[in-house]
Amino acid sequence: MLLQILTYTHHLTTMLFGIFLSAFFLGVKQNKKNVCILLGGGAVSGLFFLICNTVFGSLFTEAVYPIFVHLPLFLLLVFYYRFRWLPSIISIMTAYLCCQLRRWIALLVVALVEGSPFLQNLVELIITVPLLLLLLRFVSPTVCLLGERSRRLQVQFGLIPILYYIFDYATRVYTDLLSGGAPVVVEFMPFVCCCAYLVFLLYYVIEGQRVERLRQAQKLLDLQLKQST
Repeated sequence: MLLQILTYTHHLTTMLFGIFLSAFFLGVKQNKKNVCILLGGGAVSGLFFLICNTVFGSLFTEAVYPIFVHLPLFLLLVFYYRFRWLPSIISIMTAYLCCQLRRWIALLVVALVEGSPFLQNLVELIITVPLLLLLLRFVSPTVCLLGERSRRLQVQFGLIPILYYIFDYATRVYTDLLSGGAPVVVEFMPFVCCCAYLVFLLYYVIEGQRVERLRQAQKLLDLQLKQST
């Protein structure tokens, strides 16, 4: 009974963790009104989760999780808060990726002390609030700025979270390819990270060269202006 309560609490806190991160990463103001709105949305999604989990079981509930959590959150961000669809998707995917921080830290603790799933859920529950505050304090301001950049840059930085979301559901939820240990599946995310790093490096170099050319052109104009006076 205790394990079941802890499991439900763990799922609910994970849901709220992702909802708050998605909204605040996008630039939703961190005030009482918005906290209440997000809590209300989380409560409705949590109710659907409990009903679905009780009636159909955990496997089916996890499979349809995006329908009663991520889709309503996307609609809320786009139609209520009036954010554009691409930054909204990237924000939700980035928050989903950040949820893996909780999972990995808990798995590390379980591996070190040879604990049980009960300990994993407990550790994830304990670190939820501190991790959320850290991400909101140090990461959220930077992610908010992404929405002001060009669509090409948004796609580049949103590539890894989006691909990870697809990869996680395709290999862990909808199939057992990841647990099967197929090398092509296990090595897919390192491959994506490598490609994303190379693309970012290329973009950074090209952008740096462009800025340098503009700086040189500005210096030349300033020099010509001084010579003409």
